[in-house]
Amino acid sequence: MQIKSAASELPGSLAWSPRDNETYYSVHLLEQGLAAIDILDVGTGKSHRFVTFKGKFPNEIHWSPNGRAVFANYVQTGASLGQIGFLQGTGGDIEPITRDTNQYATLTLSADGRTLATVLARSNATISVLSKAGREFGAPRPLLSQTNEFNEGSRLSWSADGNLLV
Repeated sequence: MQIKSAASELPGSLAWSPRDNETYYSVHLLEQGLAAIDILDVGTGKSHRFVTFKGKFPNEIHWSPNGRAVFANYVQTGASLGQIGFLQGTGGDIEPITRDTNQYATLTLSADGRTLATVLARSNATISVLSKAGREFGAPRPLLSQTNEFNEGSRLSWSADGNLLV
């Protein structure tokens, strides 16, 4: 098996193929801003590219038992929320199953291939201001509350003219 530079390719989820001696794994091609699914032939230790994606980054992948589809939890460029999709077992692009503002954090497929399970994660964040009164700060005063718009990675800063930037 040829080992790629850790700086250029970041391997992700692993899925055994319904065909013997093959495993498929997602790869983020960091330097090119692309993602892919590669195939590893377990018998020979050689891998090759199954499909490349531009703008879609699969995190978890699972083969359907009949080998007709690969299901994926993926993130699309411009979105920070994971969605659920599938691609044909012969390749192609990821087709969305979910198209919403929810975050799907994981994915699993039942043994008969008829049921997908996922964790639906919703965030709710409130931006609050604490004003100083004398030598003490008062209780937090909520300014804005949003679902799925803000999270622990959101940042705030004051502008020079006194506006709060989100």
